[in-house]
Order: sequence, then structure tokens, then C-alpha cells
Amino acid sequence: MRTDISRVRNVSAGGMFLELQKPLAKGLTTDLHFLVQEGAIRANAEVRYALPGAGLGLKFTAVEKECGPKLAGLLTRLRSIQRAARQQQIRCV
Repeated sequence: MRTDISRVRNVSAGGMFLELQKPLAKGLTTDLHFLVQEGAIRANAEVRYALPGAGLGLKFTAVEKECGPKLAGLLTRLRSIQRAARQQQIRCV
């Protein structure tokens, strides 16, 4: 079993991009476990593409039932942070 700790560059309801120096091969599946303000989220994902030296794009294939609301809460929180940042940029221009 391979265990890595990686930085998430972006996340959506469909998947995420992880920064990873040694990406996995396209088509491989992996188990994801991440802890965020909303709680622990566990999901299965498939590698959709890899960018050597940058990371890999993962498509969620399953999210544990009790983790769905946590993922939705995370996405809502991240969208509100992005909106606030855009509004701040507009005011600064």
C-alpha cells in the first residue's frame, strides 16, 4: 500500500487535482482520505491524467455516503472564499 500526503490544488464535486512529484499512471484507482474543516472525507478516485513533476487529476468514482454532505459543505465554503477574493480584487482596482 502506498501512502502519500499531497497538496490539493483544486477540488470540485467531480474530482480534484493533487500536487504530486511522482504521479500515478492513468486509469489506476486510489482511496482518498482528507481532513477538512467540515470533517473527514473518504472517497475512491481514478487517475484521469498526470502531469509529470506537477501532479494528477482524479475523478471521484465513489464518495462514502456520510461524507457527501461534508464534501458539499467544503465546496460551498471554498466558493464563498473565491467570491470574497474576487470582490476584494474588484475593489482594489
